[in-house]
Amino acid sequence: MKQLIDRFLSAVRRKRDVSFWYHPSYECPTIAKHTKVHGVVHDRGRKLLSHLLHEKLIDMNDIHPSPWVGLSVLGLFHSRDYLESLESPQTLGRIFGLKPQHVDIDELVGFQRRGVGGTIMAIKSVLQGGKRVAINLGGGFHHAEPNKGSGFCAYNDIAVAIAKLRKQGFQEPIAIVDLDFHFGNGNTAAFAKDPTVLVYSINGPQWSQVRKKKTEITLPEETTDREYLKKLRETFPKVLKTFQPKLMFYVAGQDVLSDDPLGGFEMTVPGVFERDRFVIDWARENRVPLVVTLAGGFSMKACQCSANLLTYALGAPEKVDLREDTNFHKSFGHISKSLNALELQKEAPIGNEFSFSAEDLFDSNPLGSQRKILDFYSAYGIELALERYGILPKIRKLGYCDLKISVNASEPMHQIIRVEGRWEADPIPKTYLLGEVVLRKLALPKPKEVPSGGKLELISIEWLLLQHPMGSFSDKKKILPGQEHPGLGLGMEVQEVFVQMALRLGMDGLALHPSHYHIGLGASALFHFLDPKVEGRFRALRDVLKKKELAAASFCVEKKRLQLRDGEIIGWVPGDQIHAVSDRLKAYFNSPEYEAAVLKEKYRLLKEGLHIAREPKRLRKAPPRKKLAS
Repeated sequence: MKQLIDRFLSAVRRKRDVSFWYHPSYECPTIAKHTKVHGVVHDRGRKLLSHLLHEKLIDMNDIHPSPWVGLSVLGLFHSRDYLESLESPQTLGRIFGLKPQHVDIDELVGFQRRGVGGTIMAIKSVLQGGKRVAINLGGGFHHAEPNKGSGFCAYNDIAVAIAKLRKQGFQEPIAIVDLDFHFGNGNTAAFAKDPTVLVYSINGPQWSQVRKKKTEITLPEETTDREYLKKLRETFPKVLKTFQPKLMFYVAGQDVLSDDPLGGFEMTVPGVFERDRFVIDWARENRVPLVVTLAGGFSMKACQCSANLLTYALGAPEKVDLREDTNFHKSFGHISKSLNALELQKEAPIGNEFSFSAEDLFDSNPLGSQRKILDFYSAYGIELALERYGILPKIRKLGYCDLKISVNASEPMHQIIRVEGRWEADPIPKTYLLGEVVLRKLALPKPKEVPSGGKLELISIEWLLLQHPMGSFSDKKKILPGQEHPGLGLGMEVQEVFVQMALRLGMDGLALHPSHYHIGLGASALFHFLDPKVEGRFRALRDVLKKKELAAASFCVEKKRLQLRDGEIIGWVPGDQIHAVSDRLKAYFNSPEYEAAVLKEKYRLLKEGLHIAREPKRLRKAPPRKKLAS
């Protein structure tokens, strides 16, 4: 009992000594709309706060609005000419990777100025406000130098904040701990000749010309948890103890994750949490005021890592989630528990509000009962579940109405669920196919490394179509191989519905057979190829293609432009891509043996020169010969 009370009091104390700084302008929809990077979560800060509020780890009083910072403060670090150049769409376009016509100057400058303001106020809260940790849910703009910006960084929030702090008379030693994947050239340039500011970093290969100090460590792109954490533990405590800072900044970039579109390390969610825990614990144990900025990492998995960092800082380690598949898992799990088995199996009640086809209500089965999807789900149950999970409401929000669910479970190896509907604004009633899935039960021989049990029992997703027939393709939504219409934007939600089905039926997991690279990439946050060689091949492709837009990347694979140095084509292999649900299958994918085999194949291909070959020039057709007059 005493231990429980002590743990509770410790958590309360930690909650009281942590403050958060945020502003809605951090979301910056212009970047999300026009960026070439796939899978960017532009509202990261809002999602994190929503999560912490939902878990009752904070209340609204813990969240403070980041103030706007004026030119006089920014000018303490940045040159006047540079600040004036930020009025140009061309300059901002270069910094944020946008075309000049897509630049919204007020929006881009606004979110960066608020980010600087958040860091300045975070410092104030740990030095004067009685807090031990202050977290800016933006900031970490470590690429901005005094006379230029780059890498999504127009202003350097930490450098500006330190300049303001020095002007106010704070002359104590300050440490910047930068663990973003990318080298923080702005901070290094800012403090290269300032012995009172230490820059300690572990980054991937350097792309800037700024020279590093000895305390700035470069690791190769394929670095794993073990190698990264070993280097951190060997160097970080020694360097920080020698320097003895009285204020510490932590640039907690989550782009070190293995599947980050702009990163290159092979780190996992547990590995990133161990990194963050190590830094936070050191600051607390040595009573050094800590300011955290989130910096890079804008995938859903990166958001999960940031949530773990914030949760731990608030003194709730028991709520840290180290799973790799939590995007919708928790909320959908709650919904699944509210759906009882009888509801999901019963036939449609007379006069119910749902709509069914005659095939749903009447069956030619001589025994007088309908065959059910996966021997469990009735048509009524499917529609009820799609309503409760929010799938159908989201489709209606797109502008469709009179949604109709139909099922055909007559063939066990080819069970079909369809969603159809009308376009609300269409003057002529017409029914459109919006979604279609073909399912079956699948038993696969288990790899010898899978502990215990017989064959793997899986729900095989043989075919999945989610389309928005009245939508249109654009610069942001480009057509992908095999597409006729844009998608509905519900891929992750539908995927999690299948996960809940597998859990309810006691299956080992889900199986996909992606026919195109972009389908495999879209599923790769949760799905892994059962064969580690195929997974390694996929990861090698992903590494080579990561700087390309999704459509362009997928077409490179389709056109067989991925080749080794000797000209061998490395094409797409549609193997069994599995999302593990059972403990035994999770243990297989999380095993060191599986990961070692994956990395062996990946780096074999990379070392053999896997690259994107130039597209062959189209041969011009020779003009037709003129017939000679006879």
